[in-house]
Amino acid sequence: MAEMVQTGELARFTEIEVAMKAEARCEAARRRDERGLTTAEYAMGVVMVVVFIGVVIAALKMGFFSQLVQTLVGAIFKMLMGVIGG
Repeated sequence: MAEMVQTGELARFTEIEVAMKAEARCEAARRRDERGLTTAEYAMGVVMVVVFIGVVIAALKMGFFSQLVQTLVGAIFKMLMGVIGG
């Protein structure tokens, strides 16, 4: 009878051990999945930045936006010169 109890406890211990190993495998797989998503997110961020820069360059080639930027930079320069005392 004592041997049967020990065998039952051993079987239960083995089940717990198997469950813990399975959980560890799932956790490792989840981390790999997140690592891939992070890479994809960085790639999308880079694409968005390149598109934004393209839009800014295209806008600057238009007369209105070019004049607006020149006016803005000129106003900032005048303000800085007034603060510096030049």
